[in-house]
Amino acid sequence: RQRFIVQAHSGRNASSEILHKDIRILHQTVNYFPPCLFFQVYGDTLLVSIGCFVNQAMPIGQHDPDTAKSIHASGWVAYATLLNLFRHHGRELIHLYTKSLHHFQSSPSSREYGVANLKRKLLLLEEMGYLSGETLTPKGEFAGWIYGYELMLSEMHESLFLNDLDEIELAVLISALVYEPRKGEPPPRMKPVFAKLVRAAESTLQFIHRKEQKFNVRPHTKAPHFHLSYAIAEWCRGASFEKMAEIARVDDGEIVRYFRMVIQLLRQIRYAPHSS
Repeated sequence: RQRFIVQAHSGRNASSEILHKDIRILHQTVNYFPPCLFFQVYGDTLLVSIGCFVNQAMPIGQHDPDTAKSIHASGWVAYATLLNLFRHHGRELIHLYTKSLHHFQSSPSSREYGVANLKRKLLLLEEMGYLSGETLTPKGEFAGWIYGYELMLSEMHESLFLNDLDEIELAVLISALVYEPRKGEPPPRMKPVFAKLVRAAESTLQFIHRKEQKFNVRPHTKAPHFHLSYAIAEWCRGASFEKMAEIARVDDGEIVRYFRMVIQLLRQIRYAPHSS
């Protein structure tokens, strides 16, 4: 799955010709099949999401052999991409996979595994209430807009946990979802003020992992990491970038990258269907 941001400036500078040219470039850049092209609009920004059946880009050696096999053989499809495909094609999306580049390039055994893996994911999503019959449920509609962290946020949204958070707590939670600690980086000591966030995140993750284990879906949903909690909390309170960078103890460029990811994810939640 690849994602692109295309700025469609409003007013006198608006140019549909330029926008169409950008989209044509996307067509030529990524191997995809047309039903996987999705558009979402945030004000003057057009988010173009292209769902592709491709090999997961992650180090195989970091996983056990079964996990490595599932990543290499199945062509990992994000839950959000799968939900968007289901919205348009229902269970016929399994047939779409047989027309994908990944299917074409795979061995017969890998093709069988890929089809079986997609079916298992659909069963998981159905049991967890994202699908009903041939349509998405409101929960599934919401999750289809949340890319990469769809199950964690959708489960917390359904339980109304997100409603109880203030702005800072919500930013802290989102930063924990997007952050990837460096190898050997120790977990932070969490103050009691954020204890409920940690408990809720761990409880939600355990529930999701049990479902993924039940249906043999790999790799499992990523765990949250609260390393940036105090930094983003201070930033929300108006601290300077220098002070916040001291607290974060990561490179300035990393801070900017992760904070931009937090903002983007908050926008997705804001504009997602059925969002509270």
